[in-house]
Amino acid sequence: MKPLENRLAKLNAKTGASSATAMFMLIQTLDDLGKHDCVEIYEKARKKAVAYLREPVREG
Repeated sequence: MKPLENRLAKLNAKTGASSATAMFMLIQTLDDLGKHDCVEIYEKARKKAVAYLREPVREG
């Protein structure tokens, strides 16, 4: 792999790990606060995230 590609791959891996950590911390916090619909909250949030990522980039 080229150095730039290797660096980008490492950054993507770190981003994924950070994202997963934040997600599981949020689920734990919701559970600690007594929210019993954590799976439903997660599924709604995931759908919104996917929709956001599919939006075209607006320049201007």
